[in-house]
Amino acid sequence: MVWIFRLFAAFYLGVLGYYLAEAMGWVGQGGEGVAKSVLHYIGLPWTLLFGSGESWVKVLVELLSPAINLGIVWVLADIIQGRDD
Repeated sequence: MVWIFRLFAAFYLGVLGYYLAEAMGWVGQGGEGVAKSVLHYIGLPWTLLFGSGESWVKVLVELLSPAINLGIVWVLADIIQGRDD
């Protein structure tokens, strides 16, 4: 189960890096970026629950909501690994 956590963490950090590259204009065509859409989907359901409101709050929620899911995966991995001992 720890490998799922590591895989999700690597994917999340990769998407955050790509989002930064899109924001700086190094990649992409402008407009709605691919990384923003991916961050939205890997952050579900938190992006739907907390994503309404002002634009800066929406961006902050979309950037940090996958971290909540990462924490949940970490806790589940710890519980499952503790059960195996």
